[in-house]
Amino acid sequence: MKTQFIKSNISDLPQWAKGIIAIALLGGVAVVSYMVYKKIKKEKDKKNQADVIKDVKKEEKELAKTMNYTHPQSVYSSTANFIENQLAGCEVPNTEMSVVKKVMTTVENKLDWAALVRAFDVRTIDNCGPWGETKYTLPELLNEQLDSNAIGYTVTNGRGYKDEFKLGRQEKIADVLRRYLKSKRIEL
Repeated sequence: MKTQFIKSNISDLPQWAKGIIAIALLGGVAVVSYMVYKKIKKEKDKKNQADVIKDVKKEEKELAKTMNYTHPQSVYSSTANFIENQLAGCEVPNTEMSVVKKVMTTVENKLDWAALVRAFDVRTIDNCGPWGETKYTLPELLNEQLDSNAIGYTVTNGRGYKDEFKLGRQEKIADVLRRYLKSKRIEL
């Protein structure tokens, strides 16, 4: 009885009104689908992040058997806090380069990198503007946020490593960090 009532009332509507109803229904389906997609993606990301941290803790334990930490644990924690503070909100090339320099002075080997990733864990980073917040592991954050172009910088870790890039040469700041980490046989 109700479906008959709805059909008769809809059939009496002008064509433009039927179009608006169809668009509204499609929009509602799209919004619900997007919300379901975001929920599934968030859960998948959460699981992947937990796996990254679990794996890095296991790797750190194994590396500690054959290597020594370069710094006390407090240095890895303070570096993780520094990175979070520098990359929260609207970062600029100078803050991104300061993160690269800080990582370069903290990470001398794979064990240092594992300790830094573990110390960072999963953190909620404020996105620039009204875009909310995103949870990141350190590798995810560095890959995503060090996206400015590097123009005419010289960086050094104070222990013999130096990288120069001259004006006119365009590359992402993340590439500078990747090159340093690669020199230590670490993949970002």
